[in-house]
Amino acid sequence: WYSDMSAKTDGWAVRLSALGEVVWSRCFGGSDWDSLRGLCAAVDTGWVLAGETYSSDGDVEGWHDSGALNVLPDGWLVCVNLDGDILWQRALGGSGADTLQAICALEDGYLAAGSSSSADGDVQSARAETDGWLVRLDARGEAVWSRCFGADGRSSAFRALAAGPQGLWLAAGKQDADGWLVCVNAQGEALWEAAIPRTTSARGRRQGDERGSAQPPWPHQPPGQRLAKRKARE
Repeated sequence: WYSDMSAKTDGWAVRLSALGEVVWSRCFGGSDWDSLRGLCAAVDTGWVLAGETYSSDGDVEGWHDSGALNVLPDGWLVCVNLDGDILWQRALGGSGADTLQAICALEDGYLAAGSSSSADGDVQSARAETDGWLVRLDARGEAVWSRCFGADGRSSAFRALAAGPQGLWLAAGKQDADGWLVCVNAQGEALWEAAIPRTTSARGRRQGDERGSAQPPWPHQPPGQRLAKRKARE
């Protein structure tokens, strides 16, 4: 969600009634560019919003200064109560560009997904390229573990998360122009990953797939073309 605030953007959240009427509307951020891209119910009450921030003031604390001429973003979490008031916020990342695109609630915390080009701060093992980034958080948004996934010479990013059986998670995103899936366990270890080529037929479907989508089975081996099985870098 975006809101134009003095030529910059704030993250914007709106609570609606069952009939779609506005209960409250809140903007979150600082003096620079801020956005919110995902949300989930909080472990206790309220909601947790995930996105990115370029700010180091206003509602934002803990932003990592890259020291570069161009300001780079941190992944950003904002937990609000039922009235939209901020309970806590976290700026996560390092000296590179870090974003969070999706978040899901666990029994005792959260799992967030996005991308990172950092190799310091809250990020472990990212390289010069942009990697897909998963962060396991406790109930207060503190990082429990951080994992990066990718391939040399390729730009990678996660855009969505889905829960699977047996405590597994599926992170979906892209590597360069290709679709990309990574299945991880509760410790963030990769069990398998699958590349989904961008190649399409004249009718706009993936060649060889009448449904136009790939549906890898749980829990261990996805089908499809050539699958790489790599362990997440610690």
